Amino acid sequence: WMGMVPVIPLFMLKSQLAEHNNNGNLSFDLQWRALHGVRLYGEFLIDDLSEPTSLFNDFWKNKWAVTLGAHLARELGAVSVGTLGEWTRIEPWVYTHYVANTAQAVHHGVPLGDPLGPDAMAITWRNYLKHGNVLYSITSDWNWKGIEEGSSLEDTRDSKDRSRKEFLRGIDASEWSVSPEVIWSGEMVGVLARVKWGRSTQEALLRLSVGF
Repeated sequence: WMGMVPVIPLFMLKSQLAEHNNNGNLSFDLQWRALHGVRLYGEFLIDDLSEPTSLFNDFWKNKWAVTLGAHLARELGAVSVGTLGEWTRIEPWVYTHYVANTAQAVHHGVPLGDPLGPDAMAITWRNYLKHGNVLYSITSDWNWKGIEEGSSLEDTRDSKDRSRKEFLRGIDASEWSVSPEVIWSGEMVGVLARVKWGRSTQEALLRLSVGF
């Protein structure tokens, strides 16, 4: 509630008043249906900041993430088709905290946000076709994950540290994968079949679900 008081700007609340003892994240979402069947969307996350005018510099405490996406969907007779593209950038140190094992934005080791965690970038492209009870799709993923300090959820720095950061330092190759998928949905039974093949991943999944 203190953030609603005009004399307490947002950056003071986030970086100077309360952030050392807890960890709050702020997100801003925007969606625009530009045309029939066309959806543009985005999300901007602020984990921490020193002051608004320096949010996008290389000071390590300025921690933010952004996602931009576009979704095109059409009905072609009895067939629904669509394509979706999404780009995400997560700065170093996002989801981390000043003291280890305290207020990291994590649940059972998984970030409360993008599973890639801090210091990462991802591009996803999915195409799908639905006819009757069957959905066919193919998804392509490219992602880059940092290896330097600030890329792990367990990394810590003192709040008075004046160090700098560098996005994806030393990374020159991406992880990639292609995932064809078929889903059949009945009244009480569903079947999912998926194959995932990539630079370092080869897996297959067959799942049966039953509901009453």
